[in-house]
Amino acid sequence: MLRLNLANMHLRRLESVGFLLQWVLVGAAVWNILQAGRARHHMASPPLDARTPDVSPSNEPEQPVSEAQLAAMWERNLRQTLIKPKPKKAPEPKRPPPAPPVKLPKLFATFVEQGKSWGLFVDSKGMHRVRAESQRVGGFQIVRIRPGSAQLKRGGTIYDVEVPRHKAPSGPRRQRKTKRR
Repeated sequence: MLRLNLANMHLRRLESVGFLLQWVLVGAAVWNILQAGRARHHMASPPLDARTPDVSPSNEPEQPVSEAQLAAMWERNLRQTLIKPKPKKAPEPKRPPPAPPVKLPKLFATFVEQGKSWGLFVDSKGMHRVRAESQRVGGFQIVRIRPGSAQLKRGGTIYDVEVPRHKAPSGPRRQRKTKRR
């Protein structure tokens, strides 16, 4: 029984090798057929018969070129284009680049009492400053402080700065569940 199993194993191996050889031979036969077809395709063209028209550069009679035409051809600068380019549009005058946007101090809160008012500002360095009207913050003169806004002045231009409004939370908030002991 053991010998029979070994023989079957050897037969299986030979069967797979035979299958592989069979495909190699079929592939070789197809290759030979394709090569023969290509060789016939590249054979010489058939002979011309009387029905084939005369193949010449031009059936019209050649016209002689005058000496003036030859002189014009020889004198032409070959680096120039054959077709004159379209005239370019006149470039628009350059405008000065726009001035960089003014970096205003941020206003976080205002404190307004009768006759006195202060503002909590954050300057360009990130420092929190409490300033009253007519004082300076970040290079700006504080003109007026009202509830929720302030007016700053620099170089004759007055800028309005407002306290940022926070967005209301959207949807119901979930309360965190705490463990009871």
